[in-house]
Amino acid sequence: MRDRDRIYGMSSRRLVRNMGIKEVLIALRSPYQNLYVERVISRIRRDLLDRVIVLSERHLRRLLTQYMAYDHQYRTHLSLTMDGRESRPLSTPTKVMRQGPR
Repeated sequence: MRDRDRIYGMSSRRLVRNMGIKEVLIALRSPYQNLYVERVISRIRRDLLDRVIVLSERHLRRLLTQYMAYDHQYRTHLSLTMDGRESRPLSTPTKVMRQGPR
């Protein structure tokens, strides 16, 4: 997803297409649509890329695939009342009985 800035010339658009990435343009005069993409990119960078050294494109693709699986299955989301995107049954903590002094 990108805005309609003229900085993205034909060569950069061709490069993205050759990488197999489908380019999606935000609506005209709607800069706030870019916020969602910026948030996802910053979260991936903070949670994943700042913690690992990427060795190759293949390695990066594998890391991103694993991260997205984690994000959809296990990571809790505030907007989903701390549930994952794929809902799962809640587990209650086990109660530990403390014994008094003898």
